[in-house]
Amino acid sequence: MDKNLAILFLHGDHYPTSRSEMIELFEREMVRRGHRIHYVMLTEVCGKEKVKDCGNNVYHLIPAKNGLLSKMHERDAVARISKKIVQEESIDIIQVRDDIFLSKLAISLSKKHDIPFVFRLSTLFHSLDKDLIKYRKSFGNVLRYVRGIYGERIYRKLIRRSHLFLPISKAMEEHYRSEFPEKKMMPLPLQAPHSFIRYNKKHDKPRSKKRIIYIGQISYIRNMEFMIDVISKLSDDVEMMFVGPPQQDFIVKDMKEHARKLGVEDRVVFVGKVDKDEIPKYITSAHVGVSPIPPLKAFRMSSPTKVVEYLSLGVPVVANKEIQDQRYVIENSGGGFAVEYDVDKFSDKVEQLLTDPSKAKTMGKKGKGWIKRHRNYKLLAKKLEGAYHEILGSSH
Repeated sequence: MDKNLAILFLHGDHYPTSRSEMIELFEREMVRRGHRIHYVMLTEVCGKEKVKDCGNNVYHLIPAKNGLLSKMHERDAVARISKKIVQEESIDIIQVRDDIFLSKLAISLSKKHDIPFVFRLSTLFHSLDKDLIKYRKSFGNVLRYVRGIYGERIYRKLIRRSHLFLPISKAMEEHYRSEFPEKKMMPLPLQAPHSFIRYNKKHDKPRSKKRIIYIGQISYIRNMEFMIDVISKLSDDVEMMFVGPPQQDFIVKDMKEHARKLGVEDRVVFVGKVDKDEIPKYITSAHVGVSPIPPLKAFRMSSPTKVVEYLSLGVPVVANKEIQDQRYVIENSGGGFAVEYDVDKFSDKVEQLLTDPSKAKTMGKKGKGWIKRHRNYKLLAKKLEGAYHEILGSSH
């Protein structure tokens, strides 16, 4: 029987994290499997360094402050506490999510103490940095383009130095496999939160409009006007609801102006950011969930958070098939339509679902069943545990 592991996880989120992957996969499922995880995290909830021991989740908290000097002190504290944990806790695995500084720290500790370093990459950040200039000309985006060139080189080095690489999708694995053919890799796509799968919909009063919903970050690089173009092609009894935080101050204003020009401003609703616990309520209030993602290089290799969440709640989806993991989920689950990134094709499939409630209900039910069986964090935790033990067996 494989032993329970002690893991040092440096992921860069502030405590407490709201990220489903952290909460569901590590704080819940990996701990349920008997592993003890140490997190070194900044936080706004305490004014001094503190260790919060919650069973097998151990949080080493560092107060977060503003200012350049404070950032330097925070990094020093993270390094000092991480070194102490490795020295005192018999750590088996050091894992990092995305962060370059934390990865360099992990590599140093890995080399000194002969502990495997596991690197998780959730997005091709460098590719997005280089793409921003195509959408908006600004001095800031020029600097981000330069950062993207530098970041691409750094991420290659981090992957090369890792004992196990955890890309967010099969597409990202294939992308890096051509460069690192012998590297141990295991895709870790996003799954449905446990609370979403178990959510019981409350029956609301009938609405005068049929509702389409978009859940997620609202940013100009995601071409948010696409769905406003779609809604303009549908009948007047259809409304579009956007739920999520705007990444730029101007983006919602620009979207409202575009809706006004198309004469659909009264059919576009902006909810803004909501608590994670509230998201199922909004999703289940809709007839169709949409996930139009511009087919940029980074997005093509992403994992379809929105699609998985919609289907986990029994809501059928329309999404674009250029995003490989998104297409895989839809085609294998039968929970909706994967179409080309095209306004007319999107609107056609949305209309099909809105005008055929029986078909929409069947697709939503099939999608929910498939997600429960194939895209849950309990199953993923078992696979990740196996990958950890494999690298431990090969490195010791």
